[in-house]
Amino acid sequence: MIACRRLLGEQQVELVLRNLSSQVRLVLELTELDQVLNIEPELPPELSPELSPELSTAANTDSQDRDAQSRDPNGATSTSPASTASSRWGSRQTQGSSPAQSAQASGNPQQRQPKSPRARASQGNSQAIVTHPSVHSRAKRLLDIVGAIVGLGLTALVALPIIIAIKLEDGGPIFFAQRRCSWLGRPFTIWKFRSMVTDAEARKAEVRNEVDGALFKSSKDHRITRIGKLLRRTSLDELPQFWNVLRGEMSLVGTRPPTLEETEQYEIPQWRRLDIKPGMTGEWQVNGRSTVKTFEDVVQLDLKYQRNWTLWYDIKLIVKTILVVFRKDSGAL
Repeated sequence: MIACRRLLGEQQVELVLRNLSSQVRLVLELTELDQVLNIEPELPPELSPELSPELSTAANTDSQDRDAQSRDPNGATSTSPASTASSRWGSRQTQGSSPAQSAQASGNPQQRQPKSPRARASQGNSQAIVTHPSVHSRAKRLLDIVGAIVGLGLTALVALPIIIAIKLEDGGPIFFAQRRCSWLGRPFTIWKFRSMVTDAEARKAEVRNEVDGALFKSSKDHRITRIGKLLRRTSLDELPQFWNVLRGEMSLVGTRPPTLEETEQYEIPQWRRLDIKPGMTGEWQVNGRSTVKTFEDVVQLDLKYQRNWTLWYDIKLIVKTILVVFRKDSGAL
């Protein structure tokens, strides 16, 4: 991406897109193409052929004038109102425009339209991306904050024996950090108590994946340490994620946070999972952890949560999670 921007800068080339729908803008942001392209607001009504029949008629007249000019032996030229309007817009003239439009047309990168969804929404942009209602729910965020504070308090009570056990087993790091994708594909670092050997990523090829698709899962993963098996069976390895919840990178309840490698294998429908914040628990962790056989199963469980979400639904899943932890056949959450 950096190389592309450098090349465009050297060639003095600027790629401009106009009249984009919110769905197209979302795809551009998820793929980070909005960092290369200059996305401008829609055309003013007086310059839009779709909204202005007069301009559409004038454009046809202009086309006929150009044809006549090409056949005129004297080379006489004429300019139609449509060509004048189109020329003014195409050359990015700002006479008679608002200060905000002038700032965008001037090419000043500090005054162009904000690229993040929240920034555009704060400026009242009509093209702001509409996301899942849970993302902007104050009640859900309050539940996350209260739950995270309580969870971090519980983590502090059990952290010392966990730390001692991890250190005594192999002397490696206490925490495991991994890059995951949050809302709209924004990368963040997820934290867990380490439950695998220190070179687990290097030895990943030695483990057979039991799930088809982008998800990686194995019931006989020899990289898991002895203390790690206990931590996973009781879900104690997940406790540091309360910090991610407090920071707003995750929610108590949501979809499964995918890895960056998983998102690289996504098909278009699977990107819908990123329309909502990932959670420490959810449909997949409560109802399908031990029975999931394909990546599509995970996607369908996440989409089920998106369709059925309410604050009361979150509370029910939290209660189910607590019950699942104490079931012998639950597995790690």
